[in-house]
Amino acid sequence: MLDKVGELLLDRLSKTAFWEWFVKKYLSSYTLRCFGYPTFPMEAFFTIVDKLEKGKIYCFVCSDYESLGSKLIRTITDAKFTHAGFIIPGTDRTTRCVHMRSIGMQNEHPLSLLREVDYIAIVEPQMKDYQAAKDRLEDILKNPSRYQYDFEERLDNGPYKWYCSEMIFTVLANLCTSPNFKSETILGREVFLPDNIVDIGNVVYTNHAGLRVRTLHSDEVN
Repeated sequence: MLDKVGELLLDRLSKTAFWEWFVKKYLSSYTLRCFGYPTFPMEAFFTIVDKLEKGKIYCFVCSDYESLGSKLIRTITDAKFTHAGFIIPGTDRTTRCVHMRSIGMQNEHPLSLLREVDYIAIVEPQMKDYQAAKDRLEDILKNPSRYQYDFEERLDNGPYKWYCSEMIFTVLANLCTSPNFKSETILGREVFLPDNIVDIGNVVYTNHAGLRVRTLHSDEVN
């Protein structure tokens, strides 16, 4: 972890135009792989879709372990996952991933996401009202351009500036009933990290060796 001086420098850097340019240009897209993006087993897409129930919404957490951004995040936080978003079930062709990236709000087919990751986990959050969460997402998608990526990555940076997992924290506020749905302090900032999402509900699918498919109140593998 960084010391207080390092935290102060990082805080100041994150507010600069250079940091925004650097994240967009390099951290969000540059991979150390010789042959580009990783290859997720595409047949696993059907396994994932079969586990999703219509009428619910799910969260995903994922990572490309050789991307520059992932390596930086995992160095600072020891994270398993470095990106997050929502999955809205439909038929194979209409299931959608909604997530915030440095280039803005994305609403895409899951295959577009899966072809860029090493590891992924699908989490069914412990919820009291799925419809309310879906309504909030639909409202976001009516005007996605009003939401900007939060390059400072802090929870208290305005209602229209989000980083990936902050979007989940905001949409599920007052709806997620898991006692693990809470923020923490990292580098002097109040944050909600992708790894936090793993503990707010059932893990219905994962290919990460450090995580098992499980229900919220059981340690048994499904």
